[in-house]
Amino acid sequence: MHRFFVAPEQVGAERVTLDSDESHHAIKVLRLQYGDTVELLDGAGRILEGRIASTDRRAVGIEVSQVRRQPAPPPVALAPALIKGRAMDWMIQKATELGATAISPLVLDRSVVRVAATEADTWMGGWRTTCLEACKQCGNAWMPRLDPPRTLEAFLHRRRPGLLVVASLLPEAGEARRILNSTEAVETVTLVIGPEGDFSERESAALLAAGARPMSLGPLVLRAETAATAGLAVLQHELACRPIKARQNAGERDGQGP
Repeated sequence: MHRFFVAPEQVGAERVTLDSDESHHAIKVLRLQYGDTVELLDGAGRILEGRIASTDRRAVGIEVSQVRRQPAPPPVALAPALIKGRAMDWMIQKATELGATAISPLVLDRSVVRVAATEADTWMGGWRTTCLEACKQCGNAWMPRLDPPRTLEAFLHRRRPGLLVVASLLPEAGEARRILNSTEAVETVTLVIGPEGDFSERESAALLAAGARPMSLGPLVLRAETAATAGLAVLQHELACRPIKARQNAGERDGQGP
């Protein structure tokens, strides 16, 4: 079934309208017609089922027949080093498919890629499109919060409370299960991924001072995008297998609508 995004404020109405981009895609690209069944995602955990009731290519109307709520995935956010174009897009796509609650790109001392202030909106727009398309492809009704690129210091200053873990090859790095089991209550977990040249000594010290726990992803040196997807999958699996406070409040995610 074809999926589209709809503004969260439209949920609850018997009939909703797709925006111009989604309408054009439905009518001109997918060639959908009056009466075709579709799914709508609102980015905040709700899935609407309905049929096309009008076929204007700039404002397709959908008659809603059912609304259901999708359980929130385990509360794991991602804070990856900013990496080169396609690899960054791939990382954001896979993080969205895995249900990351937030994606916070980091500009680190050894990051090869830099984002000029004048280019930030363009980068964010492209990443947002990647998130939207990934949600529609996999049926994830929870749109991750997408933050603008920022330094590690800015990220640590504004980060939400919860467990902070860093993908690490250090001998003392622990397994995800042991780290989680040693923590009394886990409301959210944020996974930090370093750049190709790893964190600088200054950044490593800042992470440790912030209470970050080094986490092992195995003995091999992984590319940043590989480490991000592997780390998210491992943490989400472990969280899903244990009773945590955040799971009791699964509907209180901070995902953003489209």
